[in-house]
Amino acid sequence: MLRRQVPEWSVNRDVPAATTVGLPVGTTPADVVSVSVRRVPIGLSDNGATLTVTDIDRAFFLGPDYLPQASFVSWHGSQQLTAASPTAVLWPAALAG
Repeated sequence: MLRRQVPEWSVNRDVPAATTVGLPVGTTPADVVSVSVRRVPIGLSDNGATLTVTDIDRAFFLGPDYLPQASFVSWHGSQQLTAASPTAVLWPAALAG
């Protein structure tokens, strides 16, 4: 889980964004139960903005050579995150079958 709340790192645009997530040593794609998103206001107040997520193009682990391994996640849809509904599971492993 990403626990940093640095305003300069926030997604504040209408173009694709990428991020990284630190996982415990030894975690494999088979250990990933789901991929979720969370709308987190930065600062003292919430401006009420809606965030729409439309794609996860890939998720991968780095190999021993620190190069990306094969992607194990792909999700395409449309999910709105609001102040009233700030989280959503986009990719449950159970549906990846």
